[in-house]
Amino acid sequence: LSVERSFKILGEKTLENLAKTGITDIVVLDTLSQSQIRHMMLVGRRRLIQILSFTIKEFRELTKLTDLLSMLNKEDFN
Repeated sequence: LSVERSFKILGEKTLENLAKTGITDIVVLDTLSQSQIRHMMLVGRRRLIQILSFTIKEFRELTKLTDLLSMLNKEDFN
C-alpha cells in the first residue's frame, strides 16, 4: 500500500468508520492510516430491496456521509 493512492473496499464506509465495523484488525487500520492512499472507493453489496429494509435512523446516517455517491440500477425498480 505504500505506493498506492486509491483502493476499493466492498460493503464498508470511510477509513474512520472502518474501526467501528468488521475490519477491526489494528494492523490493517494502521497500514491504511499510514499509507499514501487519498481516495477510497466503497462498493455496497446490497440491492435496492435490501436497502429499503434500513431504519429511518440508518438512512439519515447515510445522508450525512461526505462525498457519497449513490448509484441505482434500473433493474432494481422492475
